[in-house]
Amino acid sequence: MSCLAFGCGDDGVPGRLFYDASLGDAADTDATPGPDTGTLSDAGRDTGPDAAVSPPGCGTPPAGTVSGTRTAHPHIAINFSPATTFSLLSSNFRIEDEDDPEREPLLRWYAEIQSNVSTPQCGLFAEVELLAPSAREIVTIVETDRYEDRFEIRSRCIGLGEVAILVGVQRGISSADLDDASFLSVRIDDPWARDDVFPVVGGPVLTRQTAASTAEGFVVDAEIRVPENIWNYGYRAYPRDARGLLIDELLAFPGELETLYAGSTHAFSTDANPCPFGEFLSLQTWLDGEASKSNARTPSERRRAAIRSEMRQLEAGR
Repeated sequence: MSCLAFGCGDDGVPGRLFYDASLGDAADTDATPGPDTGTLSDAGRDTGPDAAVSPPGCGTPPAGTVSGTRTAHPHIAINFSPATTFSLLSSNFRIEDEDDPEREPLLRWYAEIQSNVSTPQCGLFAEVELLAPSAREIVTIVETDRYEDRFEIRSRCIGLGEVAILVGVQRGISSADLDDASFLSVRIDDPWARDDVFPVVGGPVLTRQTAASTAEGFVVDAEIRVPENIWNYGYRAYPRDARGLLIDELLAFPGELETLYAGSTHAFSTDANPCPFGEFLSLQTWLDGEASKSNARTPSERRRAAIRSEMRQLEAGR
């Protein structure tokens, strides 16, 4: 099976976005984990002299539910579409770099949408605009599960009840701007319904993933077992705090994107967030086979790559 683009993967349940896998070290590695919720692992690195200390500001401001969306900014009206196809479950903002005189403030946005229809919805892109106080685009990527058709061509899709993660950034929006913001527009751009796709089968199996505390902050510790050669492997965790809001995108790239060989196991930790969390969502991404630069990209994946490139430039302050 060949994958046409970076981002083909699963998480133990092929193609499934994974909810806080509290599998533990004694997990059955051949089991099929289902949706789960959990807390900071008693077996993880969450006690002792290396434990992280939660800084002031974590878990603030308090969150509530506005028109079915969990948010800490109820003063911001939300227009979400297409509302018959998807539901906007949560929306959360974070401001960085306000104390850095060399850079403009960086706004990060994390959100969840859920599919309300039985036919898988594929090719998801988001157009997001915040009135803060003038209209500003939030450059956003949509992370979803992976599906494939009978030709083994893979797409990013969500089925009934499944969740996609929206991650956005923009420079030049401060905490004061966010306090004055009045309107958030979120539109899922031209999803297409496909009844000929099904979840990807195969790929690395997560045998463990646990929220943990380190001297650097709060992380996800994980381990994968690799049944077949893969490369360009990446792991993304989206921690959810006690308010029920996503607060970050934590990354790990064991093998540094090079080949991970069949039969191998790999333990790794994500980068850290200063605030504690117990529940998280996670996704795996990879390419089949051994490292090669000749894999073609679909137009959809080229568009995703362009969005990621723009996001990296904003994060770098350029």
